[in-house]
Amino acid sequence: MIINVNKNANEDGDSNLKKLMQDEVDKLGDICSDEFIVNPSDVAAENVTVAVPSEKASLENVNSQSDEIADLASSEADILKIVNTISAFIPVEKQLTEPADLGEKLDLPNIIAKNDEIVAVPKSRQKLVFKRKQTLNQAAAGYALLERVKNLDAPEKVAAVGNAFVNHCPLLIESVHDMCNQFWLSEFNDWIETNTYKKPHPCGEIYYPREKILRPGFRLGGEGITIKDFFHKLNTPGGYLESSHIDCLFAYLRKKCKFLNNNYTVCGNWFDQYIQNGYKLYLETQNLIELPQFEAIYNFIVGEDGLYKRAWGDVKHVLFPIHLKVDGENKDHFILGRLSFDDRNFYVYNSLRNDLYDEFARNAITAYSTLLPLILECVGFYDRADINFYSDHYIGKNKSDPFSFSFVEDVPVQQDSDCGVYAAAFAEYLIEGERIPRALRIKQIRNRYAVNLYMYGRWKNKTGYISEED
Repeated sequence: MIINVNKNANEDGDSNLKKLMQDEVDKLGDICSDEFIVNPSDVAAENVTVAVPSEKASLENVNSQSDEIADLASSEADILKIVNTISAFIPVEKQLTEPADLGEKLDLPNIIAKNDEIVAVPKSRQKLVFKRKQTLNQAAAGYALLERVKNLDAPEKVAAVGNAFVNHCPLLIESVHDMCNQFWLSEFNDWIETNTYKKPHPCGEIYYPREKILRPGFRLGGEGITIKDFFHKLNTPGGYLESSHIDCLFAYLRKKCKFLNNNYTVCGNWFDQYIQNGYKLYLETQNLIELPQFEAIYNFIVGEDGLYKRAWGDVKHVLFPIHLKVDGENKDHFILGRLSFDDRNFYVYNSLRNDLYDEFARNAITAYSTLLPLILECVGFYDRADINFYSDHYIGKNKSDPFSFSFVEDVPVQQDSDCGVYAAAFAEYLIEGERIPRALRIKQIRNRYAVNLYMYGRWKNKTGYISEED
């Protein structure tokens, strides 16, 4: 019989309750006798074993074990009934405030009384709280990237960069084999990798449309640079350089020749196009002066036209970037040509020697070796006194005879589409009077070209520096 203590709570009821509970516990003890309870310590001390029927057990043994299992099931049902009875004697208030001491505090569900019944209230679930990520503007002011970007155009920084570019030539700061300014490189890397596509773009785009435009643009080496891709391709190993890269780099190499006051001068990609296209017309007309490119080539040679003017009569070596147009796309290749007036020879520096490129190189060099002697005779080049025209290189040859040419052996070999950078590096080694090494640190050279051009362009925009040639 279950007594609801919530309605009959008094001092006598407490003693009766304890007596009833004790009776139920005694019943539980009678059911859970020692024959069903075996402690692990007893097993270890008395070597008690649990008998498990084998496959060969007799039917009689199996039936007796089945009866034993049925008795266990009946005892389990009696135990469950007694436990439920004992639970009913515990007041609601005690269930809420006095949980059993099991070594740690239990997290009990809420319980309420409804129509004299005990009902458990389901525990409410804790809501997830999503923290909003910090935006760039909310990041800490001391964040290194923001500090570098913020200080890039600080007055003291602009002044320091201006001191580095005192000669207004970004390729005069270091030698070709030196690393660029590492602080500048860090700032450049932060800038160049910002707003790029996270996955390869199907059309090969590098930046998001609104982020690729430079505002304001840069004016470098006579080239108007308006998109960020210019610097990314120049800096990335394997990035194929375009004509604008070649013209920009070789313009500053020509300016470097003027400051070093050596025996070199440099032409640009535009000069190469004039020579190769003019040679095709010359083969048809055999008239040099009638070529549409003749006047521009003539003025450049005598030092009256072009950026950072220098007459060929003042030098003994002329460097040419030569564009080999194989298919107009992926197979196109840049090589470097060097015309030596003392040797009357055209030297070819090719970073990727094979039958295909050697054939295209011979065709391109033939245009130079045929047209240049004719043009030099027109400008009075052979009147100069500092060249021995009676040497073995000139004896037996007319002034208008084609120059000889030869391929330079043992030059570094490119591993990727870096031919434009190799051509520029070959030229800079020669300009500095250095021996071309057997291998180039192409990543370091690309970093130097890209970083110095970028910092010089930023400095020009910030200070408003304007030059007719630059």
